[in-house]
Parts: sequence; C-alpha cells; structure tokens
Amino acid sequence: IYSPPKIAPFSRRTSSIQKGERITLTCTIAKGDLPLSIVWRKDDTNIDSTNAENDDIKIIAFNEFISMLTIDDLDVRHIGNYSCLASNSAGTAIRYQTVHVNGNNI
Repeated sequence: IYSPPKIAPFSRRTSSIQKGERITLTCTIAKGDLPLSIVWRKDDTNIDSTNAENDDIKIIAFNEFISMLTIDDLDVRHIGNYSCLASNSAGTAIRYQTVHVNGNNI
C-alpha cells in the first residue's frame, strides 16, 4: 500500500518583506512514497523557471523530498499565493503561502 505525500508547514518569516529583498520557500515532503512529483505554482498556475519572464524565480530540487523556490529582487509582480503541490500514485498534497511586498508580512 502506497503512502500519499504529506508536506511540512512552510517556515514563515515574521519581518516585513520589502521590494528588492529575496525570499525563499522550502517545500519538504515529510511523508510519502516514491516516486514523488513536486510542482510549484503561483495563483494556481505552474511556475516555469525556464521562462524569461520568471528569470528572478529559481526552483532548486535538493533531493526527491525537498524543493526550494527563491525569488530574487522581490517586486509587486511577485505578490500572490504560492503553492507546493506534491503527488504520487497514492494521492496529492498541497501547501499554500501568500507573499506580500512592502511592509506586509509573508
């Protein structure tokens, strides 16, 4: 019997995020059987880090269970709901994080 993925909560920064700063969201799969698929989304649209429009967004997979999304030079265009979606043959899990800019917390 396969175990569906479970995503650990994002660690949240409590300081204000200002335009021009850098943020990182780490998606850690706490539980779930391989093979796993991890996809990052913004406002329910998959993030394609190879798209020139997203050249300030980087996605790094450390291993099968950890993926990191980094946004360099944060700007108002980055405001939105980001999500990490993990799936395997047993199910799908999703974790959301809202990103605000200029004095609002993330």
